[in-house]
Amino acid sequence: MSPEELPLTDPSRFADQPEIVLDSIESAEDQLEWDVNSGEKIQTPEGIHAKAVREYATYDLKLPAASPGSRREGDAADDGQRRLAVAKEYRSRYEDTIQMILDVDKGEDADPESYAVAFGFESY
Repeated sequence: MSPEELPLTDPSRFADQPEIVLDSIESAEDQLEWDVNSGEKIQTPEGIHAKAVREYATYDLKLPAASPGSRREGDAADDGQRRLAVAKEYRSRYEDTIQMILDVDKGEDADPESYAVAFGFESY
């Protein structure tokens, strides 16, 4: 997956640091493998797997700074609360997607109503 595929609302935030975006994508792929495949590589990834990776990587990149000494750009305006709210939304989407993958893997039909994801929320 490439950095351009992530649904970041402010891609310029990491324009000069592509290694951070790539690290987040790699971390998201690892997290997905742990969450749905006991840490093993997914042999035949599908679109739903890519969706989960995009959501987790975006969650990771949207998290505000962990401490005042490591502030990320844009956090100072509201102490990172808006970024945290957006990050939590992507984490929630990731968890819904993981649940859908697990349900399908168990042979259960995924109920589209249960896993509806709104993609048009306001950018922060």
